[in-house]
Amino acid sequence: MKLLSNVKRKDWPLLSLMALLALSFAAVFPVSATNGAKVFVDPASIITDTAQNPVNSTIQVNVTIANMTGLYGLEFKMRWNSSLLTGVSMEDLLFGDVPPGEEGNVWKLKHVVSPDEVWYSYTYMDAEQAIAGGYAPIDINVTTNPPDGKRTVAVVTLQVEREPTITEGFLETALEIYVSKPGDMLADPIPHVVEDGYFKLDLYIDDIPPSIEPPSREPAGDVSPDQEVEVSVNVTDVHSGVKNVTLSYTTDEGVSWSNVTMSYNSGTSLYEGTIPGQTADATVEFKIVAFDNSNNSAVEDNAGAYYVYVVIPEFQTLLSLFVTIFVITALIILIKRKRKPHQLSIPEQNT
Repeated sequence: MKLLSNVKRKDWPLLSLMALLALSFAAVFPVSATNGAKVFVDPASIITDTAQNPVNSTIQVNVTIANMTGLYGLEFKMRWNSSLLTGVSMEDLLFGDVPPGEEGNVWKLKHVVSPDEVWYSYTYMDAEQAIAGGYAPIDINVTTNPPDGKRTVAVVTLQVEREPTITEGFLETALEIYVSKPGDMLADPIPHVVEDGYFKLDLYIDDIPPSIEPPSREPAGDVSPDQEVEVSVNVTDVHSGVKNVTLSYTTDEGVSWSNVTMSYNSGTSLYEGTIPGQTADATVEFKIVAFDNSNNSAVEDNAGAYYVYVVIPEFQTLLSLFVTIFVITALIILIKRKRKPHQLSIPEQNT
């Protein structure tokens, strides 16, 4: 039997075909994997909803192998429902890991990304050169890859095409793998098991309302007549997302309420709204009301006491200013007097 390094390029299409035929046979009559070798998708499942993975967003899955030794070549295909997901890219992380200057010995037979599948097939141009270089065969176990004896072969990026339904999944086709060895032109597969992955809608029913932190206002202190008040608040919802936030205020002790739709500021990650200026002596009480996309609601009203401020008449504001200036002036005078030096009296001396 010839070594792979002695196989001519023109013979490889036949070799690949023979390997795929062998895989097809193995899929019908699977061989028991006594050594724990397996090919699997990581993560095994992506349980999501449209808020976490909306249309046109991307997800990434790893094609991973575990407990395999004597690895000289690897081929797999991964398929999915192209009406739900479409292929974007695939990155090789296994055969590209060779010493500097040895990159030319990596033979990329297949690196195909299409809307409904990826096809990966890598080996070495010269197996004897790879052995001499110390990067073949590839051994994957708890000794060489602690602590779990696994290694990622490729990272596949997929784009969400539409909202998934509860019955749809992906990566349900077995990941096919063949391993070629020196002295074995037929590229006999290493006995292994295959574990598929799934992408599906979350069965979780969102009954948790949004989270609202205590709001802040500007100005934070006294408010003058006809002065607008800017209210900011942090509102989050990790399940279905925030739908809307409302600033609700009253000036007649809750007999009537006025509502202001708050806008999200991406720079501060806060929702912001404005209470219009009010007349002197007005008492303003306000609260925050929020809904998520599952129509759960939450209210932040300071435990029923509401958030309150009083509009101060202008003359009171001026009086406060004058009192402040007077107090500061008096303190300055007092400090200066305390710091005034005492004059020493020196007695005259008789000569």
